[in-house]
Amino acid sequence: MTVRSVVLVLLSIFVAVFLILNWQGITAPVPVNILFKESQAPLGLILIIFFGVLWVAGIAWSLMQQASTLFEIRRAYKQADANKTLADHAELSRLEQVRQNLTDSMGQVTESVAKIEKALCEKEQTEGEQEQIREDRLQALETQVQALLKNIEELSRTQQCLTQTLDRCAQKLEVEPVHPEPAPEEEKTPEPAKQSLFKKVFGG
Repeated sequence: MTVRSVVLVLLSIFVAVFLILNWQGITAPVPVNILFKESQAPLGLILIIFFGVLWVAGIAWSLMQQASTLFEIRRAYKQADANKTLADHAELSRLEQVRQNLTDSMGQVTESVAKIEKALCEKEQTEGEQEQIREDRLQALETQVQALLKNIEELSRTQQCLTQTLDRCAQKLEVEPVHPEPAPEEEKTPEPAKQSLFKKVFGG
């Protein structure tokens, strides 16, 4: 209870006690001049009724002011609540938009990383294929070299066999074995032994 309410209650009690104690004097008829006529009437009662009406009117006006203030406060509260709701919705929308943007950004980053990984894998695969091709070519070249070496060895053995055959033929024909040697450039005619050997072998 406020101080103003306590003061009003005490004043009301004091006025009520005063009226009760002086009620006979208040209701006693006295000459009263009402501007256009003079008559006998209880002046105290008339004044009490007049000020009572003013007091009730003042209380009613005060209550109306308080009600209007409360109405304004309530309307302001509702408006503030509506603004707060709109602000909350706007904030939620902004947060949702930010979350969506972050999700899109993460998706783009993930896609970029996947593309980079795919490109790296393709590059590694291409390098691996190139390395395999080089290895295959080197292996094929090595195989060819080995085949050439084998052919050279076979040719060497064939030459040795042919030389041995010529030596045996020379022994049977009782001629000197001939081993072919590179002839000098100035010698254009074969040696007599070679000529006789070829004549005897090929029947010349």
